[in-house]
Amino acid sequence: MKELHQKMQSYMFNKISFLLVFFFLVFTANAQLEKGNISTGAGIDIASTFVAATKYNNSYFNLSVAPGLTYFVINNLAIGGSVNFTMIVQRREKTTAFLSEVGPTIRYYFGKKKVTNKKGFIQLNGGYATSTFLIDSKVSGRDGGFVGGLIGFAYFINKNISMETSLGYTYNKQKDWVRHNIPFKVGFNIFILPKKKSPESEAQP
Repeated sequence: MKELHQKMQSYMFNKISFLLVFFFLVFTANAQLEKGNISTGAGIDIASTFVAATKYNNSYFNLSVAPGLTYFVINNLAIGGSVNFTMIVQRREKTTAFLSEVGPTIRYYFGKKKVTNKKGFIQLNGGYATSTFLIDSKVSGRDGGFVGGLIGFAYFINKNISMETSLGYTYNKQKDWVRHNIPFKVGFNIFILPKKKSPESEAQP
């Protein structure tokens, strides 16, 4: 009986702990999108990588990573900047390309107010683009600009972290070279929330 009682206590403790963690994760996501918050994160374009690996029988490799940093100027609207790094390797053509895109970003979150842990978003960005090509040991470079946008979905794990998926379009033109890209990205965002002042500290002169 004593062992059974201990097992029951352990079972109830584990279940209560699980429920507490669950409610914490789901219901604390309510202040990430407020004015004054900062978000930083990154996304990986898995679409280009998948197409490169399947369509070209692994003779073509593509990897694109895009870190960014934004500040919420008003609730749900964040403005900042992002950098997109892309590496393309064409083994048959003996060509390697490194692409960089840097510029301002604006993102707007939308969704039902009562649903705090699931939000849609749209994002626009553009700016300066540059690339370096390595072809048969010869190096060349190009400069230009890019413009793009995407629409996505963010799931907030807790008040500081969200997981995201998005689909977009990017137009990149550098002199005589043009690139059209339809990225499907997966990524994350970390939200930095400012510490709220206590009533006592606000009352002090």
